[in-house]
Amino acid sequence: SRSARRIARGDYDQQLPDTHRQDEIGQLQDSFNHVQQSLTAYIRQQRQLQSTLKERGQALAQTYENAKQNNKVKAKFLHHMTNQMVEPAELLDKSVTRLCNEYGDMTLEEATHEVEVIEEESKVIVDLTDQMLSTAQDQTGKEEDAHE
Repeated sequence: SRSARRIARGDYDQQLPDTHRQDEIGQLQDSFNHVQQSLTAYIRQQRQLQSTLKERGQALAQTYENAKQNNKVKAKFLHHMTNQMVEPAELLDKSVTRLCNEYGDMTLEEATHEVEVIEEESKVIVDLTDQMLSTAQDQTGKEEDAHE
């Protein structure tokens, strides 16, 4: 009965005394001993599982934080690159609009200048776009390497 009270309080690790009795009390004590050992093993298993889940949860939380940080960096990068394209796009638009609207009244030199501006600003936008794509490919390669 003392052993049953200890187990009821949660003390599963203490061994029950062995019995050499062959009667019903001895059989009951043996069965109780098996129950206690099974409970001990089960609780040990549950604690290990809880520990493993806690470690994995912490690792997932860290991975999530890293992903959030990476997304912030990507957003800042894209915002920066997009801002870099504003001025060339405006100059490109201005030159195309002027060329379309005023072509008949322009000198050859003025038309050539507008075409040169269009070419230069288009090259700036293409270079910025290439830079973004290159950075995206580099980042994708790093992420794939990290997952392997």
